Amino acid sequence: MPRTGAETTLYAMATRLATRVLIVDDHLAVREGLRSLIDPDPDFDVIGEAGNGNEAAEKALELQPDLILLDNSMPGLTGLEVARILRTNLPATKIVFLTLDPGIRDLALATGAVAHVSKDQSPQEILRVIRTAAGLGEQRAKEQPTQPTQAAQPTSGRSRLAELFIAEKLLTVPQIEHLERGRDQRQPLSSAVLRSGIVPEQRLATVLARFSERRLVSLASAVSPEVAKQLPRRFCELRACVLIALTPTDATLAVADPLDVAAIAEAKDILGGIALEVVTATLSDVREALKRAYAPAVLTPLAALSGGPAQPQRRKSLRRAVPRPLRLPRPAPRPLALAAALLLMVASAAGLVLTSQQQRSAAVQARANLTIFKGSVEVR
Repeated sequence: MPRTGAETTLYAMATRLATRVLIVDDHLAVREGLRSLIDPDPDFDVIGEAGNGNEAAEKALELQPDLILLDNSMPGLTGLEVARILRTNLPATKIVFLTLDPGIRDLALATGAVAHVSKDQSPQEILRVIRTAAGLGEQRAKEQPTQPTQAAQPTSGRSRLAELFIAEKLLTVPQIEHLERGRDQRQPLSSAVLRSGIVPEQRLATVLARFSERRLVSLASAVSPEVAKQLPRRFCELRACVLIALTPTDATLAVADPLDVAAIAEAKDILGGIALEVVTATLSDVREALKRAYAPAVLTPLAALSGGPAQPQRRKSLRRAVPRPLRLPRPAPRPLALAAALLLMVASAAGLVLTSQQQRSAAVQARANLTIFKGSVEVR
């Protein structure tokens, strides 16, 4: 006798096996809270708990659960490391990351997790994500429509960028995890890689330009200081950008991280919302362009302006100067002495013979009758 619709539903519920769950978190209170949330649901069966990464890997390989609720920051292995181990050894086991760090969501999904949910979400939201990840959310969705879960959302740009870094062999998975742990959640992964300096600048700029579809330019030619100074220097240094072209209607901004959307939006706001073209440049190019644009003006020495050679400034010696002999200037001949000598030569030529007393009298007389006015000499 064929079953009715209600009997078929009851039979399916009776024969359906509960999803076997392993809870992994280093805090006992969190594990107990998750157990109290899941245990009342007949669709789940909590088969074990683990308090660190090493224990999580061992119990997962031993119990082979259908679903693992996994934290990331734990003693021993991190959750991401556990997920990579299980992706190879237990490919059928589904993993839901339950953390306080939304920054690892993209890496979690890249390692094979089916969902990521934050611990600060409501219990109802956490349970909804878990049910959806376990494949139990379809019937519930018919009764009460809900928004798509994180597991159903496509992989974000940051996750694709992490995969690109790995595919281009610019970074390894442990290096990306290290950057993610030390990165400010408001900072893009691309900026964290850029500031770390572990990837050659030219290769990184090429990958970021291709990924963001922003053309790569060289800033070897001088950037106009008047243009560059339209953006605050401190802002440009922090955001690794420089303004390289500006008209009343549009501008061109060179950035070392073309994926830093917040920096680009802030630059556009500072410029008054004009059309802004964004191009990619290496970090060294941006820094050198800023240095040249804000370099102090070179002053021309006064001696150079007058045509004479500039005299180098003498440094003060710390040693005591050795005194040198004083050299007095040789006195210039005076007009009166010249006139007297001329008079004596004239008198000698005329054959005058004077005694010593007469010579003294003549000399006195000559000096008494000598008149000098404006360069002319008159003897009376």
